[in-house]
Amino acid sequence: MKEVIVVGGTDTIFEYLGTVKLHITLVQYKEEITEYQISKATKIILIDEGMSYGEILEQVRLEHSRRDFDVILTMTENCVDLCSKLKDDLKIEGISKIATSYVRDKYKMRLKFKELGIPTMNFLKVRNKSELKKFYDDCELGETILKPLSGAASEGIVKISSKEDIDSAWSWADDSTKELLVEEFIDGTEYSAEGVFINGKHRLLAITKKYTTGDPHFIETTHVQPYNLSKKYYKKVELYVKIFFESLGIHMGSTHTEFKIFRDEVYIIETHTRYGGDRIWELLLLTKGISQQNTIFAGIAQKNADNFPVKFKIAASVFAMSKKGGNIYTSEQLTNLKKIKGFYRTDLDSKYYPVRELKSSYERIGYVIVGADNFEELQKRILKIKDILEIE
Repeated sequence: MKEVIVVGGTDTIFEYLGTVKLHITLVQYKEEITEYQISKATKIILIDEGMSYGEILEQVRLEHSRRDFDVILTMTENCVDLCSKLKDDLKIEGISKIATSYVRDKYKMRLKFKELGIPTMNFLKVRNKSELKKFYDDCELGETILKPLSGAASEGIVKISSKEDIDSAWSWADDSTKELLVEEFIDGTEYSAEGVFINGKHRLLAITKKYTTGDPHFIETTHVQPYNLSKKYYKKVELYVKIFFESLGIHMGSTHTEFKIFRDEVYIIETHTRYGGDRIWELLLLTKGISQQNTIFAGIAQKNADNFPVKFKIAASVFAMSKKGGNIYTSEQLTNLKKIKGFYRTDLDSKYYPVRELKSSYERIGYVIVGADNFEELQKRILKIKDILEIE
């Protein structure tokens, strides 16, 4: 039986093992560990934020001497760097630190896109407002996006539509870093492509359509899956993702790729060696019966992935935002929410949700998942959710 290390993550690591048999050693932060994980893992290695990398490596290396690990992986973005360091030092299968650096650094990622001939927007790494102003002046499209070199959840992202926006945009994005990425803003709908490596070959599983708060920060509010992208664009996304990951020697794990279509071309915004957040992985499970977690583990075990029950033809995850006066959802509101046809799950309850400035996805206060037989019916149900929860 294969010996696998999983770094970080939630209970879903084990919830979708299905019939796959593996020995899983979980390297988990003390504040994240659950009783369920303890009951399911072959071995737990507890770590905390105060530990040095050397201390973590010593614990994992000791267990490696006992178990002889075959593979190391993570399913959560905040553990990608740690996982790749351990992979290199343990010299086992996984995603290397070099490969990870291209996924974690948006500037390096775009340089690699350019090298490989993958369409991407004009971009520049900037260290001050003077460099930013120069890029803006030279921008053909007239609008730009400023963002951190690394990061997630739309944190630090801001659109610049005029020279007057530059000072405030720099203050918004330049919270803790001395270098930022600026790129041309291309208009259009945002999508993501969900994929997985199966026996070393990448396969796209579904396209997700994204809805956001719009400019200037584009915080994601709703995800709909599957979206029927035309075959021409689908093939381009499939090709570009394959080229990028193969160039880095990555051949295992989930992938999540964000893109737009502009001037009849697919432009990759960024891609990741993980599955999509915002319950996107769960939409895939509900509409196609595919668990990315199960598929990854099945590939490691050299077994066929399990098929899970399909509940909807199309589904959405809808996110609630904090309101100016805070939020308290009444039991009546939550009851009415659950009466909506196609309601599947929510993590909202009747507690008080304090007022929080909406700076990123982290400030959203909860989600609702709903399904339907077609896109039109799903749209109606999403509007019902927003009406009950008073979401603008």
